[in-house]
Amino acid sequence: MISLAKHLAFFLSVASLTSANHLFTLVNRCGFGVNMSIDNWSRTPYTGPQPPTIAAGQSWSTTIPSGWDGRICDNRNCYTGGSITEFNLDTGNCTLSKDVSLPLYRRAHAAYSLVYTPQAYDISNINGFSVGQQIDVPGCDTVTCASSSCPCNQAYPPGNLAGTCPNEGTIDNPVRGCGAGNIAFTIVYCP
Repeated sequence: MISLAKHLAFFLSVASLTSANHLFTLVNRCGFGVNMSIDNWSRTPYTGPQPPTIAAGQSWSTTIPSGWDGRICDNRNCYTGGSITEFNLDTGNCTLSKDVSLPLYRRAHAAYSLVYTPQAYDISNINGFSVGQQIDVPGCDTVTCASSSCPCNQAYPPGNLAGTCPNEGTIDNPVRGCGAGNIAFTIVYCP
């Protein structure tokens, strides 16, 4: 007979796998300081410190909670223009998938199939391009956008509110998905 303590230990170990926090490291490879801010959309808010100005050649790390849905923005303001990285962590949601994983809440299309993808991330220049960025996730796809003309499968282009790639019609092509658990994210500026 399995003891109550063993059941509790098993439950707590499974719970820790599904609600793990995420290490985020911001790396500045630019020849100038970058001013980033962490912005909450909904769900579990990030309540930690905002990044300092990250000097050229320096990095800064923080832990972001499981369930965070938000973005990391250039120029300290996510609403006035500039490059953005977007994250939807530990949703447990299904995503739509064709060639890349696509968040279900963004679009639905009959030609796509449902795939479980708890972590979703992308680079967005919709509000304007201000700094090159790369999102590196161990074991998952890396996305890189070093200029305002980077390919649409790497970042949303400036001014593109439709969520599709020009002349292609692919919905949310820059979005990547990754598996569950305590996944670390590294964002490199001027990759």
